[in-house]
Amino acid sequence: MIVRAKIPRKIRSRNEFMRGSKWKYINEKKAWLHNMHYILGSPSSPPIGMAYCLIESVRGRLLDEDNLIGGAKPIPDCLKQLGFIKDDRPGTFKCKYVQRLKNKGEKEHTIITFSDQPLGETA
Repeated sequence: MIVRAKIPRKIRSRNEFMRGSKWKYINEKKAWLHNMHYILGSPSSPPIGMAYCLIESVRGRLLDEDNLIGGAKPIPDCLKQLGFIKDDRPGTFKCKYVQRLKNKGEKEHTIITFSDQPLGETA
């Protein structure tokens, strides 16, 4: 099973969360959850075993790797909350994070691909 979704939200930098209260992160997670639930719905069956995920950030300005990964933290949390993955611990979840500059006229967005099989950088 491979699920791929284009979410019309950009991944914010981890630094944005560290500069504010915990409510910044909570509100960001709620926004991701709303978007992901609207686009993905709910899984048809509960997750079993290892889950693999590729998160691609399409943005106007690239982030350093730590800020990208830290800013993307709400995504695995939401996948777990929606029931698409069993857990986001290393033994049950493996995720790759990539980013690219958006093309002229393209809006910033995030592409999430997850599967029960290992994924390459371009799924």
